[in-house]
Amino acid sequence: MAERDNPFETPQPRGIRVVQGTLRVVVVAQCLGTAAAWLHHRRENPLLQLLGQARDLTSEQLLSAQNGIAAAMIVLAALTLLRPSTFSLLPVIVYQSAWNIAAVLTESGEFPYLQPALRCLLAIVPLALLLIDFWPPRIRPTLILCLSSVSLLRLGTAATFIAHGLFSLWSFPDGSLADLLRNVFQEARGEELPEVLIGPGLATIAAVDFSLALCVVVSRLKTMALLSVVWGFALAASHTLAFGATGYDLTLQSLGSAGAPLAVLLFWVLAVREQKPVYLPDDSDR
Repeated sequence: MAERDNPFETPQPRGIRVVQGTLRVVVVAQCLGTAAAWLHHRRENPLLQLLGQARDLTSEQLLSAQNGIAAAMIVLAALTLLRPSTFSLLPVIVYQSAWNIAAVLTESGEFPYLQPALRCLLAIVPLALLLIDFWPPRIRPTLILCLSSVSLLRLGTAATFIAHGLFSLWSFPDGSLADLLRNVFQEARGEELPEVLIGPGLATIAAVDFSLALCVVVSRLKTMALLSVVWGFALAASHTLAFGATGYDLTLQSLGSAGAPLAVLLFWVLAVREQKPVYLPDDSDR
């Protein structure tokens, strides 16, 4: 096979700059949400809790470290928006991955063993961006890199939806997701959600999560990818809709659930040409 016929040596796929831009915006939103979680709401950080226990750090040292992390996230967000690079994306990937591991080790929050899957896109989205926008050195986003990036985004989206579906089932009747559902209904309809509907509502959310997760992994249907974008955005926006300014940082951190399938959809629309099937005749009798 000639080198020019090698599918892994082709020029970068069409529309990849649009995908890069989409992922840049998502990474920026996630970084700003991570910073706002501490600067505005003082949310707990299991990674610093773990380090504080291991290194016997004082409260002043932990406070300084948390302020430094928040400031670093703002700087990394600005750098990513202007020119994504290894120096801006790798620290985000390492920090978010370490945060997820620490959440399990410290048993932080509700259902800590779901946290790595619920928050996996905080690390996967910058990793996917790094694969197709690597610098320095400047590496052209070849087909294999783009397909690897899209595969990561598909797997991350599916893992997030599955974890959210399990979270929905396990939150009945008094978990945080049940409270979120009540608040969203209250804000949208101006009345309280009947308690008898909490269980069916959470079960419906879980069913949609599981269905879309399966479709994202096993199919390449653009319609299902679009539904995943809409659903992911609804899940992210629900925090702000339910809690107002108290939940906007969670919305920013959760935008990957919409941004990841959106990047996949854009790649399928711009870089993949669907062809009608070609039926081959049986020539064995000739």
